[in-house]
Amino acid sequence: MSELQRFHVGPRLSEMAIHNGTVYLAGQVPDDT
Repeated sequence: MSELQRFHVGPRLSEMAIHNGTVYLAGQVPDDT
């Protein structure tokens, strides 16, 4: 079975997840935009 790691988990989504060595990002933008 594959491992799923979640980071910065909120009530509706995680800001970042890692599954099978692939990183999935949600709405990540640089601070200096």
